[in-house]
Amino acid sequence: MTFALTRIWIILSTLLICTGWILSALGQLNRAGYGVALGLAALATVPLVRRAWKLRPHFRATPLRRRLRRPLALAFFFFATLTFIGGLLYAPNNYDALAYRVPRTLHWLATGHWHWIHSTFDRLNTRSAGGEWTMAPLLLFFGTERVLWLPNFFMFAAMPGLLFTLLRGCGAVRRVAWQWMWILPCGYCFLLQAGGISNDLPGAFFGLAAIALALRARKSGRVADLWCSGLAAALATSVKASNIPFGLPWLVAAWPSLRLLATRPVATTTIALAGLLTSFLPSAILNAKYCGDWSGAKLEQPGLSGAPAWLMLSGNAAGLTVQNLTPPIFPIASRWNDHVHSWLPAGLREKVKRHFESGGGMIKIDEMQIEENAGLGFGISILLVVAVAAALVARRKKIILLNTSRTLRWACAIATLVFMASIGMSAVARIFAPYYVLVVAVIVAASGQESLTRRRWWHALTAMQFACALLLFIVTPARPLWPALTVLEKLAARAAPSATVQRMLEVYTVQRVRPDVMAPVRDALPPGAQNVGLVTNDDLETSFWRPFFSRTFQHVIATDAPETLTARDIEWLVISDDVFYRQTKEPLAEWLAARDAELIRTLQDKAVGVGMNVHMEVTLTRLLKDGDRVVGAFGYKRETGQFVV
Repeated sequence: MTFALTRIWIILSTLLICTGWILSALGQLNRAGYGVALGLAALATVPLVRRAWKLRPHFRATPLRRRLRRPLALAFFFFATLTFIGGLLYAPNNYDALAYRVPRTLHWLATGHWHWIHSTFDRLNTRSAGGEWTMAPLLLFFGTERVLWLPNFFMFAAMPGLLFTLLRGCGAVRRVAWQWMWILPCGYCFLLQAGGISNDLPGAFFGLAAIALALRARKSGRVADLWCSGLAAALATSVKASNIPFGLPWLVAAWPSLRLLATRPVATTTIALAGLLTSFLPSAILNAKYCGDWSGAKLEQPGLSGAPAWLMLSGNAAGLTVQNLTPPIFPIASRWNDHVHSWLPAGLREKVKRHFESGGGMIKIDEMQIEENAGLGFGISILLVVAVAAALVARRKKIILLNTSRTLRWACAIATLVFMASIGMSAVARIFAPYYVLVVAVIVAASGQESLTRRRWWHALTAMQFACALLLFIVTPARPLWPALTVLEKLAARAAPSATVQRMLEVYTVQRVRPDVMAPVRDALPPGAQNVGLVTNDDLETSFWRPFFSRTFQHVIATDAPETLTARDIEWLVISDDVFYRQTKEPLAEWLAARDAELIRTLQDKAVGVGMNVHMEVTLTRLLKDGDRVVGAFGYKRETGQFVV
């Protein structure tokens, strides 16, 4: 059942991405275009879907009930149920998705085609577009982002079966593989993203599916498994370019079966072309054209390249260790972050500052493991430490593993090291999410694991991991499964509320309003403002677009000339003050005076709904991301060429 549904999802994802690029090239990225394209594609792919479904094993309900009697499987089912409930209750609020992944999709849909967005926010353009093409028809036909979490939930639910195949293929004994197939998906990064719209979980799923299906093709001898495996490998790169190293273990796993491709040369060629269109390749070509660098890193982070491999490996290893061993809730994180800089020698500190994103090589940690920063987490990290220790002290077993298993483990290790040597991001524990699959596959295939999993204290540690995960899952600010705001507001209303209560209330409030934080500014725009310019960078732009497709937004750079705005038919502008000052050295007052504009009022607090009846109702409100950003809404009158607040 798992493999049948996985094949269907791979085929559907490939179809959606290819359809997005093709419709974009034709300028028909709209409901009519999708209706025709998906209708024709459905007729063409019905045989493939039928074949994928027929390849499923016979499904019976009785074995499922028996499986759920086992504690590990029951625990995973319990978490999956809570994830589904959380996804239904709360709107997705992943910051990156709301800041650039959903907005860039809305920009493309608004114009009917992909285009390089005129903006200083480089991630709107340089990032791989696979996830965006998958969400495009959902946004177009449903008109909301509330359904975008469902693909993540499905991929989370399919992980155990795929993991079992990978772990067995790497040489893990059956008992060990069966336990870890339930434990690993309950890592914080997977668990917290399963009900949201982050794209680290999809990368892990497609990379895992690629290797698992390649291993399955060895046994089945079916070229269809190998086709789906190759498409899954392409899809992994379409989610994030950082998943490209997954190609090495996939190639090792698929190598013994590559001869099958010669049996269906025409179909293989067609699927290979679909895989290229599905992969990161189109984005790489566009990046090379528009910014001179296929990866986009030259435009996004020009100062972080050129670091020696030893520095990247050691910095990321330190970051992974510290961030994963941090407890789910760590109130003294700020103290750690204040002092960790001083622990590094001056020379090393300068190299880290030059080649790592802020906090990346300085082992920065957070007060709570949340969707934007969580790795495997404290519980599973302890289990892995114990597993490594057991492998080091165990005697070598008299079992000769297949050479393919040994080679696959080496490929997994090399791919992981390549990734670690090429990235300098701050939230490395989260970004590393797809590679945890490879790391665990290498560790649990070592000697001593089967006897370890029979120990009572091992079962106690496993129970501790699930308890930590449950605690974090219930209290997570993104989708709390307790009346957080109600309780905290009552506690804060007391005569002398503690600083901890105030801090918790702030965090939960920020997370609750984040999906629509721009509502006051958006509501200040008059109904007739159909084409609005945005002077913004890395802000929660999705909120401006609601209700989706009711008006159009275009990014504006502060140095753009007034006549440029006229040519782009921009009627109104929304300006983020701090972004404005980063884009131009000209004082805002002078900038407005040069355009015969009048500044009516600037509001620099968290008040919302404040308006005035001058030319329009205006709301200036602080964004809740950093607590210090001010957003201004004002209009540009085409008739007079003036800006009016």
